[in-house]
Amino acid sequence: MTLRISLIIALVCGLFAYSFGQLPAAEKAASDRVLAKIRKIELYNQILPVLMTPAQLKVILPIIEKHRAEAVKLEKLEHDELKKLETSLDPAIKAAEEKGELPSEVLMKRGVSLFHGFLILRKALVDDSVDQLMKAMKANLNEGQIKAAANAFNPAIFLTTMKLEELTDDKKLDYWIRIVLMDNAAYDILLELSRKRS
Repeated sequence: MTLRISLIIALVCGLFAYSFGQLPAAEKAASDRVLAKIRKIELYNQILPVLMTPAQLKVILPIIEKHRAEAVKLEKLEHDELKKLETSLDPAIKAAEEKGELPSEVLMKRGVSLFHGFLILRKALVDDSVDQLMKAMKANLNEGQIKAAANAFNPAIFLTTMKLEELTDDKKLDYWIRIVLMDNAAYDILLELSRKRS
């Protein structure tokens, strides 16, 4: 995929993510469906050139499955914590609406601290999964496949301050794993490919 095509897809997805209005539910669902298809095409464009075999996919898929299960647990934890915070938010919103009172600094700091904690836990989970996938790929894919994966994705699209030529092959592979293999839609693609190639 060329840099231009990837950039166009990134811009289109960004534009739709930042909505100026409220589309009717049916139209919003239709737009979301098209965006999901665009992302799926982009993922196929990243994954297919690596030519992973069924045996290789069988090593990678369980790592992704474990990550997805852990992510669900983490989302449940976040949900429970947000529900606890809600009991403090409702009175603050009522006071702001009815009396013009600013939310307390304690409440604001509590929200920031909570989200900071979420980010730390999410990063730790992703970092661990990426590390496992990196090791599995290096142990089971050949040199050409590793190079294809590292060179398939151009991180310069997202790292505008960093030059692509300054990134090591390991760093490029790391980004490819994070943005391609760890994408929610990638699991279904990998599963489908593993079955078709069996």
